Amino acid sequence: ATEVVRGSTVFTTHTPVEAGIERFPKDMMEHYFTSFVKKTGMSWSQFWELGRTEGGEEKSFFMTNLAFRTAHKSNAVSHVHEEVSKRMWYDVWKGFNISDIPIGHITNGIHTMSYIGERMKALFDTYLGPEWRNNITDPEVWEKVPDIPDSLLWDTRYELKQKLLNFLREYLSTHWLKYGYTKTWREEFFSKINPAALMIGFARRFAPYKRADMLFYDLDRLDRILNNPTRPVHIIFAGKAHPNDEMGKGIIKRVIDVCRDERFRGKIFFIEDYNIDVARRLVQGVDVWLNTPRRPYEASGTSGQKVVANGVLNVSISDGWWCEGFDGTNGWTIGPVVKGYSPERMNVDEDDGQSLYAVLENSVIPTFYNREISGLPEKWISMIKKSIQTLMPKFSTERMLLEYYHTMYLPTAEREHELYMSSHKMARELADWKRKIPTRFSSLRLLDVSIEGIHGDTVFVDQPLTVNARIDPGKVEPGEILVELVIGKKDGYEFASTPDCVPLHVTEKTPDGILIYSTEYIVKYNGPYLYGVRVLPYHKNLAAKQETGLILWA
Repeated sequence: ATEVVRGSTVFTTHTPVEAGIERFPKDMMEHYFTSFVKKTGMSWSQFWELGRTEGGEEKSFFMTNLAFRTAHKSNAVSHVHEEVSKRMWYDVWKGFNISDIPIGHITNGIHTMSYIGERMKALFDTYLGPEWRNNITDPEVWEKVPDIPDSLLWDTRYELKQKLLNFLREYLSTHWLKYGYTKTWREEFFSKINPAALMIGFARRFAPYKRADMLFYDLDRLDRILNNPTRPVHIIFAGKAHPNDEMGKGIIKRVIDVCRDERFRGKIFFIEDYNIDVARRLVQGVDVWLNTPRRPYEASGTSGQKVVANGVLNVSISDGWWCEGFDGTNGWTIGPVVKGYSPERMNVDEDDGQSLYAVLENSVIPTFYNREISGLPEKWISMIKKSIQTLMPKFSTERMLLEYYHTMYLPTAEREHELYMSSHKMARELADWKRKIPTRFSSLRLLDVSIEGIHGDTVFVDQPLTVNARIDPGKVEPGEILVELVIGKKDGYEFASTPDCVPLHVTEKTPDGILIYSTEYIVKYNGPYLYGVRVLPYHKNLAAKQETGLILWA
């Protein structure tokens, strides 16, 4: 039954945040699942193994472990999230290299037509042709974006901003009545709203790792930024916290307190009762979209994808989808630019806060306010066009679903069909083999490995390495094992990149039954290398070589 379930299951892991990883204590699992496990025919230990993790929480049942162990294919939701997930869930495939962990990625995308403003749709219809609506993933469609006149694009952006400000005035007037703010106070507040100001938007779930209050790290510096008489800036916040998230609710309170600070009255706004209507107005009307997660906890993020079609530029921490989206011309990155896994840094909040202020002061605000002879911010408009050109075809649900279909759902459906057509005989045979192989595999011995052509851990480019391994197969048939050389450039105690995995083949069998496996490898780069030879159980019906969890290294 486990093989049948595995053959028809795809699992997508969605968050590296601890609060989103469900686990249950052993006594609770026993209370609710003892009778269920008996009905399945499994022993309790077999069932527990599906959700077990090593280390300090062996008495907890992890739902994520269960999903990984019973899925044909698994994926994360961005490239960097794949790298993070492989390290998080390494124990499920203990003994394998990080690069071997069978978690891929399909980066999240958004339904573009649900968030793009009507004026932008009309502009695209005119200059890209109406066929753009059905060809969002085609890069050629977006090659026409530079043809849009700067003045028309800027006028459209101004109209969208005006719609947002009109909504903001009406919304705040209605809500402030119930809080007892006087008419005089409201009029004074609204008089400070400048429709020509740079408008920054931040709207999402107020989880602590998203750091909605990063802008408040240095309020005096923020005061100078927002209240510059020649380059004013406004900020609009919106969002909700989980009812049980006290830290998240505390961040919302901080935002509201700062909104009420006399220095920021009419400069910072918080919209209550966040919903999809508010979200659409914000992603269409602001000039800049701010994203400040604590790396590496942003699995993907999609709010910044929703602003692109509306000509809004992203200012974001390098995490989630932005690691793939940012190219240096289509927005700004706060802090270091990261393309893959990057460990958490010390003092990260302080460093990122300082970087955010610097990006705003030295790049974002000057670019927005710098006007050419035409009276237009031509560099800003050029960045808008670059953002639309480079990001629109990459981050749509159409692209995302096609990737899921071809790389996840279709192969899994084919596997399920294969199992079904054999009346699940294949599943029963594979399950029986998996039950027996651990005992037999434990009798195998990797006697020794010899590598000719390597000096210490250093090799030279184009130099051939000859690798031999002597193996006593014990009770395992030669056809039931894979022998592989794993070799790659060294970075500390890890591979610098995905290593090469080269199969060894039987070249000799000694009279006493010892098998000699051999291969030759041509070195690609000079310098220090990591390498090893490993043996894994093999069955023709395994979906992945990591499935058994058994591995022997030398």
